[in-house]
Amino acid sequence: PSGKSQDFTALILEDPKERAEENSEESQANAAEELGTVLRIVTLAFGLLVALSWDRAFDVAMETVIEGCSDFGEGAGIGKHVVISKVVVSALLVVFVFPAWYHHIVPKALEADEAWEEEHVPHHHDHSDVPAENK
Repeated sequence: PSGKSQDFTALILEDPKERAEENSEESQANAAEELGTVLRIVTLAFGLLVALSWDRAFDVAMETVIEGCSDFGEGAGIGKHVVISKVVVSALLVVFVFPAWYHHIVPKALEADEAWEEEHVPHHHDHSDVPAENK
């Protein structure tokens, strides 16, 4: 008997309830995986939206602060050096925010990425301990 007829015979003799349960478990697993992927994409999209909103809000705030300082600093020449003022404010922001971001946010993001990869990326196993005839 050929392999196809054996598969067909096994399919006929198999309990339909058991087959339905297997299909149901597979479809539930696929649906859960697809839902996880969709939620990850939506989360990333909202993250981008928040980042762009904060960028615009910070830009407006920095303009307001620099313009406000230029009103008080006419004698000091701040009003004439708006670009230099922006560079100084940006540098100060990096000096104060970058270390906190690097020590607190980055490790948590890396942990989350590693957990997601362990769950979703298939691992390649080394078969060096398996005899050659079984490979």
